[in-house]
Amino acid sequence: MTRDQDLAECTEHERALVVVRLAIQAFGDGDHAGNWLLKANGLFDGVAPLVVARLSVEGCARVCSMLDELAEKNSHSA
Repeated sequence: MTRDQDLAECTEHERALVVVRLAIQAFGDGDHAGNWLLKANGLFDGVAPLVVARLSVEGCARVCSMLDELAEKNSHSA
């Protein structure tokens, strides 16, 4: 099963938990992750990533992909 298929079965609340967990992994701490999740982001048409993730499965998948990219970038710079 893919992450998108898993997300399709998640509630809005569960999608939020998924992106919070991924953000903490990507940024390495909860404060930085929380700031990124709650701040309006041009990559999501000026909407905060957490809002995007909660609104739809597709939005959540977009946020997850961005967090995967950030985590990958951070792992190479460490």
